[in-house]
Amino acid sequence: MKIIPAMEPAKNDDQKTLHKNKIFRFEFSEDIMELIKRFSLVHQYDERKVYKERWNNWFQEHKEIMEREMRRMTDLGYEGDVHDKMFKAGRYYFRKKNIKKDKEDKEDKEGRDANTMDLKKKNDEKTPQKKRNYISMLQTTLDAMDKHLKEQLETNDNFSPASGFNNFCANFTTIIRTEVNRMVTENEMKTTEISDKIKKTYKNRYYMITRN
Repeated sequence: MKIIPAMEPAKNDDQKTLHKNKIFRFEFSEDIMELIKRFSLVHQYDERKVYKERWNNWFQEHKEIMEREMRRMTDLGYEGDVHDKMFKAGRYYFRKKNIKKDKEDKEDKEGRDANTMDLKKKNDEKTPQKKRNYISMLQTTLDAMDKHLKEQLETNDNFSPASGFNNFCANFTTIIRTEVNRMVTENEMKTTEISDKIKKTYKNRYYMITRN
């Protein structure tokens, strides 16, 4: 008597799809994403060696929450180096997004300035809307900007507000970090808004100093 081997039951479309999609996209929690974004914002102009040293110090300061996230990713099935994934997210993704945005803002500035008068006229014709409360910066930050600007103007013949701001970010990370954390906590601002705020304030201080 010939024995016929039992056939495996046919897989439906849902089972086939599940079988094919075994690779998942592992993403960090929102809290961790925001922490890394803030770090990359503060250190976006650091050279790689300096960035890595400050990353290691920062990681140790947030060791408990970061290691908890690393365990969560591992439990989800991520098999790579979670610490390396965190570092690269800040260095190569968020940091480059910040710098790219700075470049785009600079390129768009002329177009925005050209439309300012027309937009103002249209807004005047409409019912006035409640404006967002002005968010001031810490006096220590303003004093640091003024001191840095005066020193750069005296010693750097090729100084420009853009190059000066980059140098300021690279050398006053503690002040910037304090300002970023304060704005996030007290005013619930996004990292992109904070970046724009700090840059705009630095340039305004430059014009105040050079016109006096």
